[in-house]
Order: sequence, then C-alpha cells, then structure tokens
Amino acid sequence: MDNEKSIEQMIYDETEKRLAVMKSPDYVFPKKTTKVDVIGIAVSVGVSIVLIILCMVGVIL
Repeated sequence: MDNEKSIEQMIYDETEKRLAVMKSPDYVFPKKTTKVDVIGIAVSVGVSIVLIILCMVGVIL
C-alpha cells in the first residue's frame, strides 16, 4: 500500500514541477499541429496497418 501512495505522490510532484516550468515567462509552447503533421501521422498509421496485414497473411516473414 505504501508503494501506491509513493507512486501517487511522485505523480503529483512531477505534475507540479512540469506546471511550474510551463508557467515560467520564458517557456516556449510547441507549435500547433498542421495539415502536414496530420497527413504524416495518417500515412504512418496506414503503412503500419498494411505491413501488419502483410505479416498476418504471410507475405512478409
């Protein structure tokens, strides 16, 4: 039971640290997702699905 509390406390502590970093005035937020990013992700997922199917069918060993 102590491990669960310590893990929970570790999560809270890490969250507080990250929020403090994000609240600092010199923190630069990442750029927003663009259409190019979405297309890249979709293509990656599509290629992965095709490769998985080819492995399941036995074309790729």
